Amino acid sequence: MAPAVDALMFAVVGETIPQCAGAEINIFIKYKYPDIAVLSGHWIRPRRGAQLDTILDYLGHWAAVNPDKCFSVFLDRNGTPRETYTYQSFEARTRFLAEYFSEETALRRRDRVALVYPPGLEMVAAFVACARIGVIPVPVPPVASVANGGASRLRSVMLDSGAALALTDSSFGSGLLGSGETGDSTDVQDPFAGIGVQMLATDRLQGTARGDIADDPIQTLFLQYTSGSTGAPKGVVVSHQNVIHNCRSMIDHQAIGVSWLPQFHDLGLIGYYLFQIVTGGTTYGFSPLDFLRRPALWLETLSRYKATYTSSPNFGFEYCLSAERVPDDVLEGLDLSSVQVFMNAAEPVRPSTYRGFLERFSKYGLRPAAHVVAYGLAENTLAVSSSGQRSVKIDRGSLHARAVVMAAADTPPDQQLELVSCGKPLDGIHVRIVDPGTGVEVGSGGIGEIWVAGRSKCQGYWNKPELSEHVFDNSIAGDSDGAYSYLRTGDLGFLSDGELFVCGRLKDLIILRGQNYYPEDLEAAVEKSSDKIQTGSVAAFRGADGEERLVVVAGLKNAGDPPHPDDVSRSLRVHGYAGRIRSCSFDAKPSRGRPLGR
Repeated sequence: MAPAVDALMFAVVGETIPQCAGAEINIFIKYKYPDIAVLSGHWIRPRRGAQLDTILDYLGHWAAVNPDKCFSVFLDRNGTPRETYTYQSFEARTRFLAEYFSEETALRRRDRVALVYPPGLEMVAAFVACARIGVIPVPVPPVASVANGGASRLRSVMLDSGAALALTDSSFGSGLLGSGETGDSTDVQDPFAGIGVQMLATDRLQGTARGDIADDPIQTLFLQYTSGSTGAPKGVVVSHQNVIHNCRSMIDHQAIGVSWLPQFHDLGLIGYYLFQIVTGGTTYGFSPLDFLRRPALWLETLSRYKATYTSSPNFGFEYCLSAERVPDDVLEGLDLSSVQVFMNAAEPVRPSTYRGFLERFSKYGLRPAAHVVAYGLAENTLAVSSSGQRSVKIDRGSLHARAVVMAAADTPPDQQLELVSCGKPLDGIHVRIVDPGTGVEVGSGGIGEIWVAGRSKCQGYWNKPELSEHVFDNSIAGDSDGAYSYLRTGDLGFLSDGELFVCGRLKDLIILRGQNYYPEDLEAAVEKSSDKIQTGSVAAFRGADGEERLVVVAGLKNAGDPPHPDDVSRSLRVHGYAGRIRSCSFDAKPSRGRPLGR
């Protein structure tokens, strides 16, 4: 329980109020007392009358209350600290950069600035510095990190956002193809060609702020661009309040986080840097490439720093199940018992991966209660639901009819589809299942589009008013309450006992001759049809416009040893595909898999 409100009104920084007898120690009181923290077993309130309305307010609070506490450490591939910031030194760095941007550049309030950084903490410092002067940061993947189409995508983001400046790191200059100077070239491989955007390497800027510039934030915190894998990238407008609300709904303690996720991705940036600023936590980070080179680094870092919080897409968990990539001998002495949240999120979760990870790492202290599944999307800041653990088995036939019928005990395994729960909607986030065609709420036992409302719902897409209205401002037909405006997620799912289950993307749904097919379902069927097919390298989709046919591409473990076409055809039939199957062909090169994100 919280201390009496009367007592709280007299607390200031540096004064403490003992907890009530028998009270549970909660590091962060999320709802009724959002501006109170617990440090060393005492309640502490910020300065008298202080309002915590932006992430800058929270950063200033923690820098004053706990200046020497570690905010973040960035590690090299060997796990050795490469960059370190305390809350005080991080605040000082962001103030210096903000002062420089304000005085030495032509940036104006509400200008957009692209953050084109390699993995590291300089990007996070530049992000906060931009927020201090009311400039809108736009995190983007560095060109060098994207093998194909990276420069083209970066250019499209620069143009869509109208970025006035690109901030980067001097060590990364060679990875950017343009000089940043205005010119006549329009080479699509040069993201800066012809658009007049200058680059500034912020790591070369060193000094101390004089204190001449006061914080002048605006409501918009940053633009989070979607992956653009299925269309032109769209910039989600994320506010300070969106991040604060989502954090309070998601995080219930002062976390020690470990992350290898890309910092331009919403889960990597918000979940491990912005949320930590709000809660006063600590993050140990390292490059995604270092995770791919040596995935044991993730587990070792969790153990070494007694981490409490971490997350990964499903492929990261599956990656760690490989005895070749993570042999048992490197796990000696590993201790995962401190981890309170080991979250699988950002892409579809395979039940076999979920169970396999727990089975392998429970011997190293991983607790079943910590191993959870979550669902979210950039348009709702980050998270929608969390703490999913149970799975259900659905009759495949009912799934094709957008109905939920649990598989009977005697249902053949190949007629079942197992789905893992994404947990219950977070506090303050409202989820409804709606028929995407009529806007009417789907009754119990039905599958529909997932609609979301609450203060985590973002403002819309940058400079796309019509699309924003269509996606972010929806009412449920016949809803007598009508208190909320809903976000259409584009994801199909259902609620069971209050928990959210996600079936797939609405736009990915394959409709042939009136029959609904979920690509993830067909892909899993083909993958299971033969052990000669590479795991995670099957893609199912509808044929070209106007073609009523299913196309499935599968990567092989051995190009010279394909599975028998009849095995694949039989598996598709068993899993509910009723269309014609003319022929089967296979790709000798495994696909790259799905990108991070939904």
